[in-house]
This record gives sequence, C-alpha cells and structure tokens, in this order.
Amino acid sequence: MTILKAFMLPPGVFITLVSLAWLLRIWSRLAAQVVGWSAFGLFLLSTLPGVVYPLAALFWQPKPEITTELSIDESSVVILGAGCINTADGNGLLGPSGIIRMQQGVRLAQNSTKPLWIIGGSAASGCDEVALMTDFLLNMGVSNFLIINDSYDTQQNIKSLYTLMDNGEIDSALLVSDGWHLLRVDKYMNKFLTDEYYKQVVLYPANDAPVLLMPWWRNILPNIAAFNVSWQLSYEFLGRLVVPFSEQ
Repeated sequence: MTILKAFMLPPGVFITLVSLAWLLRIWSRLAAQVVGWSAFGLFLLSTLPGVVYPLAALFWQPKPEITTELSIDESSVVILGAGCINTADGNGLLGPSGIIRMQQGVRLAQNSTKPLWIIGGSAASGCDEVALMTDFLLNMGVSNFLIINDSYDTQQNIKSLYTLMDNGEIDSALLVSDGWHLLRVDKYMNKFLTDEYYKQVVLYPANDAPVLLMPWWRNILPNIAAFNVSWQLSYEFLGRLVVPFSEQ
C-alpha cells in the first residue's frame, strides 16, 4: 500500500489531468485544429523578416569599442568553431557561419602581435572541423596560428579558453563568433571563468544583426533567410536554458 501511495498523484493534479483528458476526448477535433493552426501561425511568423529581424537584434551581441586597456595589438584573437557540413566525399566543408567567423578573425588578427587561435573539434559535426579551419587560414595566407582541436561544443570552448589563460598562453582575448552565439558564450564565461579572466575577454561578433529589407513591403513576405535566423535563434535560446545545468 505504501508503494502504491508513492505513485499516486495529489487529488487536485489527478482531477485536473482526468478533466483535461475528458475534454480532449470530447473536443479532440477542436484541440487538433487549435494546435495545428497555432503551429502554422508560429511557422509563418518565423519566416517574416519584419518580425524576425527586430527580434534578432534584441538578442545580438553588439560590436565593442576597443578603446579600453584591452587593445587589439596586445590581445589574442580566438575564433570559435561553428561546426561543418558533411559531404559525400567525407571531407566536409565549413558552413556560412564558420566562414564569416574565420574572415572576421583574420581581419582582427592582422592588427595583433599575438598568434591567432582557433578552437574547435569534430565530435558533434562528424567531419574534421579544425582541419577545414586550418585549410581556410592557409588559403588566406595566414600561418601564425595555434589550434585547440578537442573542443566540440560551446561549453568545451570556454573550458579550453580557461585552460589557455590559466597556463599563461593567453593574457587577453578577442573572442570571435556569431552575434547571437556570443550571448550564450557569455553565460558559459560567467560560469567557468574567474572574474579576473572574464575581464580580460572581449566578445566580438563576426557579423552584424540582420537589418530590415528595402523596400519595406519585402519585410511582410515570407523569406527563407528569416526562417534560418529564427532557427538559429531558437537553437541558441534552448542552449542558454541548459547552461545552468552544465557540469562545473
């Protein structure tokens, strides 16, 4: 009896669940229509630039003004990997996000006296992200760079950054990634970096927030680019929710 009681729900919860089940049975068609039309409405909103782009701007890391004691020439530029796309030949390729990060990192590194760092891995994407990033740098004529190749997600990226700073290999850093990704990066930095190290890192977005289209009427038409932004925003939002539960 004691074991059975342990599995029994409180009376209020039990009555609520039974009532909902009864209502859904009676109004199943109506419930399905509500859920279906709601899902369709959310999908439609996620394709409209006039809705998505202003929302994206709210969750975008702004570009910093490098006028503090953290100057570019004395800071190490650190590019975070964005994963890669598997191809039929097995070699893979960098996606648009990864290419933008690399280009911005190289531009910043041209003004720095320190080696460029790339932090990435291959466990999550399946292809060799770091090898692709290395080839990209070499093709751009960059040879003064260092690699961390066992970091397969954002949490591991920041742990790797902590190790580099703790070992004295990086004193201060310009951390390059997507504007929306950097907000999640900042949460991991708050969790894994000491206050001293945290103050020595500047978050630098590789790209600008999407802007409303011209002419204005294009912002009320469905757009695949807006849907891609919605998808990435959703991914980053869900990623931020799990940060407090990540292992120390």
